[in-house]
Amino acid sequence: MTIGITEITGITYFTLYPNPAEGNSITLDLAQEEAALYDIELTDVTGRLVRKDTWQAAAGRNNKQVNIAGIGKGLYLITL
Repeated sequence: MTIGITEITGITYFTLYPNPAEGNSITLDLAQEEAALYDIELTDVTGRLVRKDTWQAAAGRNNKQVNIAGIGKGLYLITL
């Protein structure tokens, strides 16, 4: 079994807000050198996949609203 992390290169800025989350969405905000397609996965602390989405981000500054409606309070991990 191989376990590892794939490094995403070319991202010059990344933030997620609000933290803690409020309302029905969170925002991913990033700047990158080239356009890229990302898989976004939101998992709970047990590893259960809660949400999955894709995002075609252009070169430059981008932001993406991620729907969190109906997700209970707790600690979640987001993976690009």
